[in-house]
Amino acid sequence: MATTEIEKISQAIRSRCFCIPMQKMTPDLTKESLKNIAKKNNIECDEESLSIIAMASKGSMREANSIFEQAALLSSDKINKEKIYQILSFAPDVLVETVCDQIEKGEFLNLYNTLEEEISKQYDSIAFLGQVINKFKQKYAQENKEKTIKIMINLNKIMHECVKIAFPFDFIQIGMCEIANNNCFNK
Repeated sequence: MATTEIEKISQAIRSRCFCIPMQKMTPDLTKESLKNIAKKNNIECDEESLSIIAMASKGSMREANSIFEQAALLSSDKINKEKIYQILSFAPDVLVETVCDQIEKGEFLNLYNTLEEEISKQYDSIAFLGQVINKFKQKYAQENKEKTIKIMINLNKIMHECVKIAFPFDFIQIGMCEIANNNCFNK
């Protein structure tokens, strides 16, 4: 038996099996494997697209292959970032930047409207939250601001809680607005 979620297998079954724990694939190893697949199948794919697939697959080569295969089927000539975003229901970078700016500047009313108008209807809200967290991580790496770290901590708390909820959009929206509201008063 093979599984990526051993905790979902009942103890009665697990006790009769020999478990061999396997580590998840690193993003670099996933990218390298996908490069080899692309080369062998004459599929053109840029580095950024491979990085996005590696991040989205969360260490699962099976998931990475699935995303890559879907992108190859949707792309007539080259796998690009836009196709990957479409498959993963990711929001465009400009929208992620807008939301990050609204959070950082404390523009909670604009943020509420942006999330309501753009995210609720078109994109996976948990994936979008992940995109926002990653954007703040990039910002922290460049600027090293205490404020950015606090925002990331609060966004990660929202992520931790929202994965337990069936319909997380409202929770994410209110949580992000609360973070923005706190930044409004901490200027």
